[in-house]
Amino acid sequence: MRSEVARLYAQYLSASLTPVSVVERHLALARDVGGRLSAFTLLAADGARAAAAASAARYARGEPRSVLDGVPVVVKDLLHVRGLPTTCGSRASDPRPATSDAEAVARLRSLGAAVVGKTTLSEYGLGTLHPEVPPARNPWAPDREEARAPAGSAAAVAAGIGFLALTTDTLGAARAAAAAFGAVALKPGHGALPMAGVVPVAPTLDHLALLTRTVDDARLAYEALTGSTARGAGDRPLRLGVAWPEGTGEGVRQVVERILAELGREGVEIVPVEPLPWREANAAAWTIAAAEALEVHGPRLAGRWAEYGPALRRRLVAGAVVSAADYVRARRVRGALVERWHALLRHEAVDAVATPTLGSPRADAPAPQGRRLVPERTRTTALYALLGVPALTLPAGLGPDGLPVGVQFAAGAGREGMVLDVAARAERVRGVLPRPPAGADPFAPPAA
Repeated sequence: MRSEVARLYAQYLSASLTPVSVVERHLALARDVGGRLSAFTLLAADGARAAAAASAARYARGEPRSVLDGVPVVVKDLLHVRGLPTTCGSRASDPRPATSDAEAVARLRSLGAAVVGKTTLSEYGLGTLHPEVPPARNPWAPDREEARAPAGSAAAVAAGIGFLALTTDTLGAARAAAAAFGAVALKPGHGALPMAGVVPVAPTLDHLALLTRTVDDARLAYEALTGSTARGAGDRPLRLGVAWPEGTGEGVRQVVERILAELGREGVEIVPVEPLPWREANAAAWTIAAAEALEVHGPRLAGRWAEYGPALRRRLVAGAVVSAADYVRARRVRGALVERWHALLRHEAVDAVATPTLGSPRADAPAPQGRRLVPERTRTTALYALLGVPALTLPAGLGPDGLPVGVQFAAGAGREGMVLDVAARAERVRGVLPRPPAGADPFAPPAA
């Protein structure tokens, strides 16, 4: 699929569109469509307009900073954005405006991008909503309660607001939201994108992720932010392993099987691989996350207890049952699973492995209650966060209920280019998805 950002850049160069008009369009979309979808916590209208004006001046001089110059972007409200508070979806957060940008946000600004707003999220990114924060509505089914989730970045991008979202993925949040809401999410390997200036969830599992509408845009954003080239397979034949998690819904399976069959007809060798250690990885990941989240929040939890939402209080208290021995064992399991993953890739001689991103297209899988530490909803995504390897989810198509179904690709450490290559081929055989019912044209001029 053609890069939307590259298309926008070409229109800026030809002066058929200007950064000022496009940013104004996306601010209006954020207010109107984003408001109906509960996608935003804060808008950054003044800063976005100033960035757009500066970008327009650079294009007029023939001196754009990068292909991202003048591109509207959105940022999860767990990252610091200078001049705006970082709400973290919680009343327990610091209400003062951030005095500096998160490093990844600063990189985007240095490339000329315009931050139009900050997006809704679960409280402190830990999977439970504060009672004062509404869940984002799915652009494919805005009136369906069961299709909602604390996923403002995915709602915004899927609905045509912004061309890129900077978000986080600790146990799979970015990939799960993108799969449910119909966007592309690239989680590079652990440490590939800088976490400085991001409020931590569980530091050894935290990743930054990139949400876009096309795989080419995910590649472009990754390369721009890292200053590297995401090299993959090029034009050579690919060998793709496939693993099916237990309990995958029939509707999900049909959509994923359809796109895999299309890849096979295009020359990709599709081979089944041994079952992946979903449950073992999920349990280890949640043990690590619970212990690390309690360490992050412990110093202020007692003093601000009433300001945390009740569901998050239960989650953090549950972390207290994780002993030092539990944590060490989970880290040991993690090391063993990393070795097992790379041995599987070598033994099966596969370039990447494909799985459904979610076993069900529902976005609102129930959160854990009481002291339960290992919710099932992360079973298909936590593995790759635990391993720290690159993973990408792509909308494979629409299920029988009309909701998007995601297919997930993962590869070895440092192989971001490979997952991008595989996903790009899958996107080509899938074809163009229709615009969601609550979506908008990101290229349309602003209303008069």
